[in-house]
Amino acid sequence: MKNPNLTDEEYLEGMVKYKALYENAPFPYQSLDVDGCFKDVKPAFLKTLGYERVEIIGKFFGDFLHPDSKAHFRKNFTKFKRRGSVSDLKFKIQHKKGHWIDISFQGNIAYHSDGSFKQTYCAFQDITTRRRAEEALRENEKLLRTIAENFPNSYIPT
Repeated sequence: MKNPNLTDEEYLEGMVKYKALYENAPFPYQSLDVDGCFKDVKPAFLKTLGYERVEIIGKFFGDFLHPDSKAHFRKNFTKFKRRGSVSDLKFKIQHKKGHWIDISFQGNIAYHSDGSFKQTYCAFQDITTRRRAEEALRENEKLLRTIAENFPNSYIPT
């Protein structure tokens, strides 16, 4: 809907800027319908996960999740719709090539004027590298504790 305070030229300029932002912003974005099916995805979403748009739109989001994440999604999607927002919700999602990517979601719900659910607006961040680094750090800390606990006291200089 065009703002009546804008000239046609200003309106078109705004639409060009919006389209450029939508298509070129580097964060993966998706929108789901009330049943959790994809309504829309940005090019960054497709690039991150390796899919074509026709392979995603209309499909259930849960079908792309790791089996361990599916129940987590169903439970949290219901809460998300009720609360209206979500922050740092983590899932494992499958890349088209078959490997799993750890993601963290931020999102909001859009509602119709009557208050009914319209769609989600969500962006995610690939946290796979960060998660692996945190895991390696925990393993190293565990190893160091084991070594320290089993190191004979007679080897400690006085």
